[in-house]
Amino acid sequence: MIAVALVSLVLHGGQVRYFLPGELRSGETVQCVASGHAVHATVPARAVATDTWTKGGPSLQIDRHANGAVKVFCGTPAPASPPKSTLPYVIGPNGLALIRGANTLSKLEQVYGKPSGTRPCRAMWKQIGLEVTFAGRSCAVLAAASVTGRRWTSLSGVHIGDPVAKMVWLTQTRGSPTLGHMWVIGRGSQYRSKLVARVGSKGTVDRFTALLQRPPSR
Repeated sequence: MIAVALVSLVLHGGQVRYFLPGELRSGETVQCVASGHAVHATVPARAVATDTWTKGGPSLQIDRHANGAVKVFCGTPAPASPPKSTLPYVIGPNGLALIRGANTLSKLEQVYGKPSGTRPCRAMWKQIGLEVTFAGRSCAVLAAASVTGRRWTSLSGVHIGDPVAKMVWLTQTRGSPTLGHMWVIGRGSQYRSKLVARVGSKGTVDRFTALLQRPPSR
């Protein structure tokens, strides 16, 4: 009798799947079906590597990061390139839209137009899902910004709406984020500044928040 390995995962041409650390273990069998051909592979035991199997045109690629996150691709591999951002709808631990220097209200208005609403030390652009808070004696400098609109991305290429497994793979953070909780995905050049993502009930990223902190004045 010939032993047949049980397939843990089946992908079809063009599909990409991301897995949190521990979800797809070494020794499990993955199948790629495309262009009338099927490619089988066993997840290697090596922790950090990219392995590719090809048969009749389509390829199966398994890419594993040091944090244990795994990316599996079925189809024709595209040239490697960094994740694309969506300027100016980009948020990072140092501010918005890659603005150099302090993110003041006037600079944000140059990028996003007049806010749809303002309150003391706060401004909102509801049409793009942006809300900011300013600090300082005259509320002149950005202290925090939260985004929820689908067009927003982090500097690492994570989009609002991406599955949490993709976020962990792209940011290479450690551990598995808990649904409904905030997760630090980047730290800035300023004092204790950071970018956090909130994982919604559906297991996808539904909010980014940049917290810009500066050293206490002496």
